[in-house]
Amino acid sequence: WRLAFLAGPNPCQVPQRSAREEFMTQRLTTKLVKELHRSKVREALEADECASEAEALLQLRALQLDHQGLEAIDGLEPFDRCEELYLDHNSIRIIQNLEFLRRLRVLSLSWNQIEFVGSSLVHLHDLRVLDLSHNNIEGAVVEGASGLPLSAALPRSLRVLDLRGNPCASASSPAAATAAAGELRRALVKALEFVQEVDGSAVGLEERRSVLGKEGLEKWGRGPAGRTHAIYIPLKAEFEYEVDRTVKFEFRTGDDLGELVPAFCVKHGVGHASDVEALLAEASALVNEKPAAQAEAATAARGSKLRPFAVGHNSGSSGSSGSSGGGSG
Repeated sequence: WRLAFLAGPNPCQVPQRSAREEFMTQRLTTKLVKELHRSKVREALEADECASEAEALLQLRALQLDHQGLEAIDGLEPFDRCEELYLDHNSIRIIQNLEFLRRLRVLSLSWNQIEFVGSSLVHLHDLRVLDLSHNNIEGAVVEGASGLPLSAALPRSLRVLDLRGNPCASASSPAAATAAAGELRRALVKALEFVQEVDGSAVGLEERRSVLGKEGLEKWGRGPAGRTHAIYIPLKAEFEYEVDRTVKFEFRTGDDLGELVPAFCVKHGVGHASDVEALLAEASALVNEKPAAQAEAATAARGSKLRPFAVGHNSGSSGSSGSSGGGSG
């Protein structure tokens, strides 16, 4: 046995880094992942979910690696079952070595030193949430590729994207910063068909219409990002020759409700202006997924012809756009 300081370099001759400096330059290794997730591994073993510690470690679905002084993303190849990866508050400069994490759905890289997005993200076809806020991203995907738009490096599957606190969304003056952020947002909304929130602000149907135009919005609504909506409407007979019945109003997300609703009401003999307005409000609330209180307010405004609606929607591009059907009730 030897004294610890005699077994290594002479501390008087070799500058020794402080514990903080050593912490600030860690590498992302399996050992580090194991140390940070001991409790989760222990819980999996105690619940008999895994036969060994190694198996429990490799089956982790969420990796919490923030505040670790990491300078690069590497060493995660064994964790290909990971669905959530948190690398906030590190010193990472470029996003790389993530192509094999095909199950990744949430990736958080806020408060790093990222300058270039890289080409790894486009391969993550299940990625839903991406937080790149408070970095140094100016817009280029890779170094030297200033002409390639940022949206080209992002997967089309994204639902939530945060780029706040980056140079790409700022400028020298408040007015220029607002213009730059607006231009970037329009480009992202146009490129990312599934995106629902950018920089903490929801992407609504009206915003999509302003970006894509009427024809572009209808095309988007018929694509995989659109949804088929249906409202089942019990109609109350007002005359002796009429009978109570139920009809279905079906439409796609991007359809022009201002045209479809009046045509539907004329077809089924709904003539009260208040009923037409109520159905339009109900359909708009369904498309925009407004809070239930707003939908209930629209329901309360209906006239005598319409009874309470039964509403529903389906995902996918199948179905008749803007169609309406009738059925016996």
